[in-house]
Amino acid sequence: MSDKLESSVVDAVSNANFKNIAEAGAFYSGLSMRDAVESQRRMSVIADQAVGALLKQYNEIDAGEALALVKANTGYDKASQMHDLNRTLASFGATLGAIQMSIKTAQTTNPQTGSVG
Repeated sequence: MSDKLESSVVDAVSNANFKNIAEAGAFYSGLSMRDAVESQRRMSVIADQAVGALLKQYNEIDAGEALALVKANTGYDKASQMHDLNRTLASFGATLGAIQMSIKTAQTTNPQTGSVG
């Protein structure tokens, strides 16, 4: 047996090694590109979830936040709105009383304006 390898075997190994080294750049470039695309997809999913969470938070506002927004946007808080409502109802009641008095005056009998004790 000879100690030397046949030249065809040496050439085949050399060609295989050369091919492996030559294709390594393209392989690792493709691998890097795939990793970059997968990373971008993950970031897109995270961004979509973050936007969804924000939209859900905006859609699920509680009463305290709603009142704070109303007060900030209009200058009215609940107490002043209730005061305005009470004043409006009192004015409405006085107007109804005046209308009733006018109706009773138009009748033939005198209106009862007070209670007899």
